[in-house]
Amino acid sequence: MSVPETTRSVTAPAVRLTGLSVSARRGNDLKPLTFDTSFEVARGETLCVVGESGSGKSITVRALAGLLPPGLEAAGSALVDGHEMVNVPERSLRHLRGTTVSLLMQDPFTILNPLQTVRAHIRESLPAGAHEDELVARLAEVQIKNPKVLDRYPFQLSGGMRQRVALATALAKDPLLLIADEPTTALDATTQKEILDLIGRLQADRGMSVILVTHDLRLGFAYSDNVVVMYAGNIVECGSAKGIDARSAHPYTEGLLRSIPRVDLRAQLVGIPGTIIPAEETIGRCAFSNRCQWNSHVCVEAQPPLTQVGPEHYSACVRIGEIDSEVHARQVAVTSSSLQAQGRRAEVLRVTDLTKVFRDRRTHQDHHALKGVSLSIRKGQSLGVIGESGSGKTTLARCVLGLENATTGSIHINNTDASAYSRLTAADRRAVRRSVQCVFQDPYTSLNPARTVGSTLQEALDLLPAQRRGHSPADLLELVRLPRTYAVRKPSTLSGGERQRAAIARGLALNPELLICDEPVSALDVSVQAQILGVLNRAHAELGTAMLFITHDLGVVRQATDDVVVMYQGEIVEEGPTEAVLDDPRHEYTRRLLRALEFEARTRVVR
Repeated sequence: MSVPETTRSVTAPAVRLTGLSVSARRGNDLKPLTFDTSFEVARGETLCVVGESGSGKSITVRALAGLLPPGLEAAGSALVDGHEMVNVPERSLRHLRGTTVSLLMQDPFTILNPLQTVRAHIRESLPAGAHEDELVARLAEVQIKNPKVLDRYPFQLSGGMRQRVALATALAKDPLLLIADEPTTALDATTQKEILDLIGRLQADRGMSVILVTHDLRLGFAYSDNVVVMYAGNIVECGSAKGIDARSAHPYTEGLLRSIPRVDLRAQLVGIPGTIIPAEETIGRCAFSNRCQWNSHVCVEAQPPLTQVGPEHYSACVRIGEIDSEVHARQVAVTSSSLQAQGRRAEVLRVTDLTKVFRDRRTHQDHHALKGVSLSIRKGQSLGVIGESGSGKTTLARCVLGLENATTGSIHINNTDASAYSRLTAADRRAVRRSVQCVFQDPYTSLNPARTVGSTLQEALDLLPAQRRGHSPADLLELVRLPRTYAVRKPSTLSGGERQRAAIARGLALNPELLICDEPVSALDVSVQAQILGVLNRAHAELGTAMLFITHDLGVVRQATDDVVVMYQGEIVEEGPTEAVLDDPRHEYTRRLLRALEFEARTRVVR
């Protein structure tokens, strides 16, 4: 794709990519991963590169930084401040990294050495002989006011604090361009907003250019001037953030937007069917044609070029003019299940005045993770637990699962006192464990990589008495919308979303009365998130399984739960029907969580 003349900067841009392609070397052959990528970033501007995993966005910016891993090769041109970054000697790139271009990664541990203090990290990024005042000033620049942090190690910092230190290190040499590759994906909403706002302020102060890589278009609209949408190594749409926000011009872009769980409305999440295909399979046709419901013969006859559809707005969809109204059809709102009859349903879980105290063996100080938590879940009810990192959500789940023993208080599961699993009889322990199952954030926690999916499911089914086995492995796979043939496949052959579906099938194999979902979609692309939430909602509706849904994402809790409790520093500070709590929050902490998502208000309200 050549850079459209209308998007070329009048002055020399900070970044100019021209025909950049990345390929993987396989013996004497080259396997294409991205095609002919071209775009510009003006000085002081932010460009968002968005797309699912496998779209080519991360390897594109790594090629731009001269950081492609062994086995990958780049062709074309990538200029940063006039310096060529492609196919130049490593010694030349070494002088440009940090001063001309710097990289901020999703996981700060990829940048920070766990054996070095914060002081050592920042000092090695500064000119030799930098004074203490300079180190303190660099910390203060990223809103860390306490100079004692200089003497701490990365593992002693919170996730948000680690990312701030990583940012200070990345900016220590005052680069012209900062590449932020999914810098906030693993953070909760309030910390996410703080980090992105911080990058924006530093950018304004320095006149720095930023390339933000993300799978969340909401962030692109809120924090970027221009947006590039990539799919299977191809740019399928590009333009100003305002223009694409006002009306996207490609089915894939609109599919990403519709997959994002909304906080303001419980909507029917459709997601994008199918999975992304390798870039080499898109040659000579529309890259998105195999997943597009508007696919026709013209879509597979040739690779569509980027065509102008509005001021500074380009799309690679040859049919967008005729299908535009269908692509932008209004989302259908749905109501949560009625809970009026649940007062007469039996309780599956009752937690009463639960506390959990952890003692630091080094300092002998107590940390109160749970402080008098009480809640209940009835059959068929879905209850969300939301809060920032450190609020006590996961500790609560671990106590219910018997992975931690509460300090005081009680846990009753189907009227069985499960406050301490070690005190249960063997029969009661088996009954409780059959009644409560868990879906974790990482599906590998539930799936044995050495066994096929079918054998893992059968192993779980074998724990049930013969008369209670209502499903086969194939039935469970169909329940989570996976083909029956996946029973013979191993987890490593599945995509991230498919692995999570298999993990959900494993959790449902024992037909539990309560399914605990601990951040089950936080590590997934938004399109896969929508699919997984749809699977959980169907299982909840069809099987009547009660759910305890733990998340830091308010949009996810809106789509997946009937009721919600809000936790802050180990306490429940607000609870009630999900719609009531999110639409009319009463506690200041809940309001603060919602304010952290105010960037959503800048995007379209009705889709």
